[in-house]
Amino acid sequence: MEILDPEHSGINLFDNNWKIYSRNSGKTGHKITETAVVENCMITDGCRIAGHVKHSILFSGVKVAEGAEVEDAVIMGGTVIESGAVVKHCIVAENVVIGQNAVVGEMPHDGEKGVATIGSGIHIGERAKVGPNAMVNANVKDGEEEW
Repeated sequence: MEILDPEHSGINLFDNNWKIYSRNSGKTGHKITETAVVENCMITDGCRIAGHVKHSILFSGVKVAEGAEVEDAVIMGGTVIESGAVVKHCIVAENVVIGQNAVVGEMPHDGEKGVATIGSGIHIGERAKVGPNAMVNANVKDGEEEW
C-alpha cells in the first residue's frame, strides 16, 4: 500500500503529468454518502461507499456498507463489504462478499510482513475471521476462522 504514499514509494499517483488510463466499465460515477469517511484513496466508477475507507484502492462497482471499515486494502470490482465488517491490510479479488461483522486481515505489528488475500467469488460469512496472512480460496462460513 506504500504506492499511495509518495514519501515511501517515490511515485505520486496523483501527479497530473502522470496519467493513469483504465477501461471504462460503463457504470455510473461513484457515490459517497453522508455517513462515509474516505481518506487518501483511489476510487473508480460505480462504487457505493457508506462506511469508512482509508488508504485503499477500490475498483469498479465496490460497495462498502455503513458501519464497515476498510484500511490499507486493494478491493477489486464487484465486491460487497457488508455492515460492521472490518477489512484491513489485504487484497480482495473480484465479486467477493464479506459478511456483516466479519474481520478480514489486520494491520501489521512489529515489522510483520504478509497480507491477507481473498480469491475471486469467495463468500466470507457473518462474524467470520480471516487471519492477517491467510490465503483464502474457498468460502468461509458464518463464525468460522481461516488462518
